[in-house]
Amino acid sequence: MAELSPKLPQSSQDSVPFWRDIRVLGVLAQIAFVIVVVISISWLVTNILENLTTLGENQFLCRDGTSSIRCAFDFLRLDAQFDISETLITYDPSDSYARALLVGLGNTIRVTVFGVILATILGTFVGIARLSSNWLISSIAKWYVDIMRNTPLLLQLFFLFFGVILLFPPISEAIQLFGLPFYLSQRGINMPWFVFMPSAGIWLAFLVGAIVLALVLWVMLGRQEERTGKARNRPFWVLLAFLAVVGIGWGGRSTNSQAMMVAKAQRIRTVDDMAATMARRLGVNELANVSSQLASGAITEEQLSAAAYQICALKDDPAEVNLTAQLRPQNIPYAVTRFDRADQATEAYAAGECEIYVARSAVLAGERA
Repeated sequence: MAELSPKLPQSSQDSVPFWRDIRVLGVLAQIAFVIVVVISISWLVTNILENLTTLGENQFLCRDGTSSIRCAFDFLRLDAQFDISETLITYDPSDSYARALLVGLGNTIRVTVFGVILATILGTFVGIARLSSNWLISSIAKWYVDIMRNTPLLLQLFFLFFGVILLFPPISEAIQLFGLPFYLSQRGINMPWFVFMPSAGIWLAFLVGAIVLALVLWVMLGRQEERTGKARNRPFWVLLAFLAVVGIGWGGRSTNSQAMMVAKAQRIRTVDDMAATMARRLGVNELANVSSQLASGAITEEQLSAAAYQICALKDDPAEVNLTAQLRPQNIPYAVTRFDRADQATEAYAAGECEIYVARSAVLAGERA
């Protein structure tokens, strides 16, 4: 018996025209895309060259008299002459525009990183609240999501600035919360914060070690409880070990990491010596009476400014913070001049611009050497 079979096409090309073949269409689409990209780049380059020609060579003059487009960026070497309040790296108005742009880049990265982290945390909490069985919490989360999603970001910024920030008083009339060192003003929230001294690194290392020891001890005591069936009072022993290591780190940290350079003729070795010397300068028995004598007119502001200690310090140096924190409670007047580099502060001290140079012991030892 003859077996009949369907007649199959010999090849796919015989059955599908090339203008309908998906492989051919894919190749043609890639070729078209490359052509569009090349034409766009060519148009962009031509447009730039025509505009540069319109500007003329005078816009790109170099110092040697030649003309080059790279010389249009020479302004980046000029002094910026403006201040930036928050910086990740050292910056001074005398620094170049390139340095200012680098500072701006660092601030942008910092805001982006912290913004992503905080937004993730906030979004997680709001999402959990939205799924809550509590009607009030779920409704608040729903309204928050609807408001934030359905209003433009620019409108939210306008509301926060004109409807919230501007309602606070100016910085000269800042609101102090409950007598605590927290102040609210149009400039923001001012609050005390930690200032790490040079010896803080040693203590932080002990703190990390204490945390690791506490975790290890917690696991070991837990396994002993499983083997013996007897309670080992894990919280007590873990807390005791943690506090012991932290206490050792606190007591064993270097306390002589900061020092000050003063002329021998002044005979100043401690803050108490500074208080006694200042009392003699002002002609008072105790510095606690300076405020009352200033109010009565017995001492003028000019006399107080002239008698104030002139202190040289490095910018953002914890040694300055430590010294001034000891001077303020004793009503010792002072004025601080800050420098970017240690050699600048040393030159100012040697020139007599300041009578006290405060810094880390290693810095002062290096400058003396």
